[in-house]
Amino acid sequence: MDNLKEENIRRAIWHINRHLEGLWNAQNEEDMKYELFHLQSSMECLERVMNNKKPYPNMDRKGIF
Repeated sequence: MDNLKEENIRRAIWHINRHLEGLWNAQNEEDMKYELFHLQSSMECLERVMNNKKPYPNMDRKGIF
């Protein structure tokens, strides 16, 4: 695996963990929906990276923010 792909995987997992923590600490339904949306987005990003695609479908970017 190349370094960029490994780094993208690490970053995607970091984002997933951050949103899981936010979900666990959510105080209301609005916060939960916010974190679930971002968790789903991060999971989709990770899936694209694992399939050797660009992390963000509508951007030329090869790295994860």
